[in-house]
Amino acid sequence: MRGGERGFSLAETAVALFVGLLVSAAVLALLDTVQKAELRFRADAHRAAALRLAARRLCRAVRHAGTGSRAAPAPFPPLEAAQADTLTLLADLDGDGVPAGAGERVTFRLDDEGVFRESGRPVAEGLTQFSLSYLVAAGVDGLRDWADNDGDGLVDQRGELRVTDEPLSRSGDGRDNDGDGVVDEADESELWHVRVVQATLAGRGPLGEAPGAAAGREVRAAAALPAGN
Repeated sequence: MRGGERGFSLAETAVALFVGLLVSAAVLALLDTVQKAELRFRADAHRAAALRLAARRLCRAVRHAGTGSRAAPAPFPPLEAAQADTLTLLADLDGDGVPAGAGERVTFRLDDEGVFRESGRPVAEGLTQFSLSYLVAAGVDGLRDWADNDGDGLVDQRGELRVTDEPLSRSGDGRDNDGDGVVDEADESELWHVRVVQATLAGRGPLGEAPGAAAGREVRAAAALPAGN
């Protein structure tokens, strides 16, 4: 060492190393935060895309339900099963008068592993909720009066529609044959009178967060069945 020049002492070197370690730790923590935020964003985007895909598949099937029913030798309702967590739709796509061909009987449900399935085929994974409700034509003759009684251009008022998430009866002719004001007996069928299917789909967020509407983790959809069913 030249005269008048002094190197760093051991204490100064230790302090410098400590400060350098603190800066490095802060940078690494910041990088980790950024990486987690990116992973969170990607997971949310993926989950939202999966929910939207499931909703689109469901709505598309609902809009085609009942196709060919009125022309069939034995007309069938557009819905075979309408429950709070399962929906089965019917359509005669090949024109043979029976909804029994490929893609003519479609069931939507959420399995125990959180996989949303269309007739057994996986559509979206990681879902925690698939709930359904139905707008059903209602009136003095059970559920038969689905006309626009108040003249507002919509079939949406009391006596025109009712909302239910209860299982709907599936057999019969669609009339209130016993006069109890409800189409619910073996020779009656509410499934002829469903007008709109409403669905809520939700998925758990990244890092175990609870499901919810934030960041696209919940999707609500509604689709009307074709007129004339």
